[in-house]
Amino acid sequence: MIDKIHKKEIAVINFLNEIYDWNLSHAGMDYEHYDAIGYTRKGNGCIMEMKFRTTHYEDMMLEKKKYQWLMETSFKKYEHKFYLVQDPTGIYIFWLNDIDINVLTTEDMNCPPTTYFTESPKINKEVYLLPKQWASVKILNYGI
Repeated sequence: MIDKIHKKEIAVINFLNEIYDWNLSHAGMDYEHYDAIGYTRKGNGCIMEMKFRTTHYEDMMLEKKKYQWLMETSFKKYEHKFYLVQDPTGIYIFWLNDIDINVLTTEDMNCPPTTYFTESPKINKEVYLLPKQWASVKILNYGI
C-alpha cells in the first residue's frame, strides 16, 4: 500500500512540475514529515506534505502533530510550507505560512492510524479543520 501512496505523490509532483511550473522532488521512500521538497513556480523554496483521501469532507483535516513538524522544520532555503489534500472533488493546496492557526480550534477525532490502513484500530488524533476556501490553489474535479 505504501508503494501506491508514493506513486500518487510522484504523480502529483510531476503534475505540479509539468502543468504549473513548480520544481519539486519526491522526498523519498522513508517516513519523512514531508513528501516533496523544491521550489514553487515563483522560485520560493518549499516543503509539502500530501494527503490522499478517498472520502470528501467539507473541511480539510490536518493533524496538529503534522502541522507542528512542518512548521518547525527549518531549512533556510525551504521556508514555505504547504499542505496538499487530494480527495474526490479535487486538489487543494494550503500555504501554511499564511494561515493564522490561532483562529482555528483543535478537535479530537477518532481516526484510522492512516488513510489506507483502515483495518487497524482507530486512534485519537488532534486535528485542525481547514476550510477549503483557505486553499491557495484549487484544482477542482468537475467530472469531465
